[in-house]
Amino acid sequence: MLLAILYQLLFNRKRGFLVFRNYLQSFKALICQLTPAKLSNHQLTMLIFMMFYATVVITAKAQTSETVEQTFELKPYIGIGLGNWDTGVSELDDDLGMEFYIGAKFNTIFAVEFGGFYGYSEQVDSNSQFELDSYSLAGVAHYPLNQHVDLVGKLGIYYWDTELRKPDVCFILCSDGEKLNSDSGLDMFFSYGINVHISRSLSLGLAQSHYSFDSLGYDADSTMTSVRLTWWF
Repeated sequence: MLLAILYQLLFNRKRGFLVFRNYLQSFKALICQLTPAKLSNHQLTMLIFMMFYATVVITAKAQTSETVEQTFELKPYIGIGLGNWDTGVSELDDDLGMEFYIGAKFNTIFAVEFGGFYGYSEQVDSNSQFELDSYSLAGVAHYPLNQHVDLVGKLGIYYWDTELRKPDVCFILCSDGEKLNSDSGLDMFFSYGINVHISRSLSLGLAQSHYSFDSLGYDADSTMTSVRLTWWF
């Protein structure tokens, strides 16, 4: 199942995103059966956040801090992030978002990163879908707490493209709904979070990214809270 989702995310971002969205809704339904309260996407993301944060605290306390030399060492990496997208607009529902990134770390602190973000939402009072697709370039700073845990900050620019569509038409295979309107622009974004290095080649992180855009009548300051998986080479 995981490999199928990753394949779709790499080669067809929208389709892979919708596949992941369906699996997450099934997981959410299972959690709701086990708890008396119904969970929104945001509450589910915060639940994952608290569980992850507890893991980070335990890991950090179990490790001893060491001084790290700032030597030049080129270390490329790729990663993906999935989570809750709070659009910041009352007319749009909070829904899911997806991030991908490719970067190069020059030492223990500095890195440069190329990435992208895809957000999907539905209008509250209509049957239309709002989509944001973007590509970004950013500088990244890592602050090592110890050998296994880093604080991470990111600042950059991103080019976004938005579309307002009718719902997708699905009969065995799906096709995109009719495009109602579209827009594009260039803005700045920033992100902050924490990374836990599970091994020399794999890390798990939690981050919050802020994407502002003024498009199709929406002046939005959206927030993406995501769980990130990064492969290091």
